[in-house]
Amino acid sequence: MNISVQLLGYCAASPARIATLIEAGKVHELVRCDGNFVIVATREKEVWIITSAYGVVGYFFSAKAGSFNHGPTLADVIARGGIAWKWNHRALSDLFALEHLLGDDTLHAEVQRAPAATVLHWDGSVLHRWSATWDDLHQPPEARASAARMVEILREEVARWAGPLPVLSASGGFDSRVLLAALLANGAKPKLIVQGYPRSTDRVVVEAIARRFGLNVCAVESTPEDYMRFAQRICRVW
Repeated sequence: MNISVQLLGYCAASPARIATLIEAGKVHELVRCDGNFVIVATREKEVWIITSAYGVVGYFFSAKAGSFNHGPTLADVIARGGIAWKWNHRALSDLFALEHLLGDDTLHAEVQRAPAATVLHWDGSVLHRWSATWDDLHQPPEARASAARMVEILREEVARWAGPLPVLSASGGFDSRVLLAALLANGAKPKLIVQGYPRSTDRVVVEAIARRFGLNVCAVESTPEDYMRFAQRICRVW
């Protein structure tokens, strides 16, 4: 039976290529593909969940007593498996102390987040795990590696994924300005989206940059009421 492939995020390998590698027993190669993704492949009772190197895209699973449930959110896993709620007290401690969770924990004791650079294979009765090592993911450094070469690599990667009409979530922070610099260096004119009131730092900085480089800006103003209104959606992934 053919392998069905679902892709969350973006990946350099096509669904057909993904299925071919799994059929050939080369599923581990998919972890090294360019992109940030979760691949969910199924064949009859078998399930493969493959995550990219940095684990940007979240995906969740629960495996116990011959049952395997999975989904893009914690709530999906619980609903599909009919799993009763059970607090993960370690995760709660981390949340209260650090304001975020650690590792692959979720707030549910029996549900985990799929780790980065990992292949999870449910064979119908047992879950098998394989995670890539640093050496699996990274080639030895170039003999003449330099800051200039790193800038070239950044520009190449941004160009690969930006597409013809890029849109950038912008702020006054370093990360978005680095991505914007790479786009501009590649000759792109991205549309900028910024959140904030007219006098907020992010909006002032982004609008000043947009004027300097002739870019269009979409400004979004969010109120405390908006956060309360969409609280369930915002928190749902946990």
